[in-house]
Amino acid sequence: MLTKGMSSFIKVGSVALLIKLLGIDDYGIYIIGMSIFLLVQTISRIGVDLYIQQQVARYKHDTSKVSSFIGIILISSLVSLFLMIIVSVLVKYYANGVAGNIWIYFIYTAPFYSICWNYTYLLRGLEKVTESIILMELSLPILQVIIFAVGYYYYSWGVTGAVISLLLASAISSLIFLSLFVSKNDNPIRIDFNYYYETLKHSKSFLAVAVTSMLLVWSDTYFIGYYMQPEDVALYSIISKLGMIILLPVAVITVYMNNFTSGWHKRVGPVSELKKQVTINIGIIVTILLILVSFLLLTSPYIFEYFNVNYTKNLKVALTVYLLAQCVFAINGPIDSIFLMGTRQDVITKINMVMVVVNILLCALLIPKYGLIGASLSTLISVIIAKGVQLYILNNLYGKN
Repeated sequence: MLTKGMSSFIKVGSVALLIKLLGIDDYGIYIIGMSIFLLVQTISRIGVDLYIQQQVARYKHDTSKVSSFIGIILISSLVSLFLMIIVSVLVKYYANGVAGNIWIYFIYTAPFYSICWNYTYLLRGLEKVTESIILMELSLPILQVIIFAVGYYYYSWGVTGAVISLLLASAISSLIFLSLFVSKNDNPIRIDFNYYYETLKHSKSFLAVAVTSMLLVWSDTYFIGYYMQPEDVALYSIISKLGMIILLPVAVITVYMNNFTSGWHKRVGPVSELKKQVTINIGIIVTILLILVSFLLLTSPYIFEYFNVNYTKNLKVALTVYLLAQCVFAINGPIDSIFLMGTRQDVITKINMVMVVVNILLCALLIPKYGLIGASLSTLISVIIAKGVQLYILNNLYGKN
């Protein structure tokens, strides 16, 4: 839990430094680019990340099976490279200047970032949560900030430099991941495209879950970028990163629940055991949320002041509403695990699709009129509706047992 909390503050701190060095407007441009890059990454994985965690959690004592997923991770990185090339060519037609030049570096970044991401899910399946946090959520952002700071002070790096720093940090981290794995395992890494194809037959059920989740996270940014200014994108990014402080410590509990429910489904455990675990974990999550939300609301004026941003009433309302939405999302984390780690990923897919559709409609209606408050309201309303539907489905499946 301590490591996860550290990663939360380090990520927020790295974002703070990037904003401070780049400025609000340029950071907004960087975030718009990242929102597209991360969506492409999600699509290119085709659900492999969650499938790896599910399978490794079930067969973690079978070292040869675990090793076989490294080959899958490497092939998946090539897929991300290919897809990023296609998207970058398309985006270049609609972007000029610096905004257009950053895409070549996003292409180079794609395979390395893909390796980093997928490998952390393998570690999660092995219940090596601390290692996954240190390697991906601590080392990568720290490396990026250090590299960018050097480039900024010696070479006057701007938005393009921010992407280059992500490229170099991802490349270094991915090499560390692979070196650590090879040093600790005797089984050879096998690149088998037939096995990758067989994996996709099972992992594709996770794809819609991942894509809809990504669209839910970033659709606000797309609409803000369209209707408003890069500065507003950056301000909403600050709000969302403060919300991330809530979700990252809670993610430790979600990882535990993912592994628990994966084993519970495998041995067909009693529903009473599952209910007990869900109740305990939700209680812990609520306690964490009360502490973190209170802390963030008290310190938010000083945080925005650090970025030389006037902490207006609208910003305060937008932040409060967004934090409420994240609380609803976090509390439902253990329930998500029941569907994700079993055979009902279709439920999460449908629920996420409801959230995405509702959120997009609300963004189109509310953001032009209410700005950042409209974006936060869109997120809160869509999450409440979708999670209410999820609880109804869960009660129908297990409520009578």
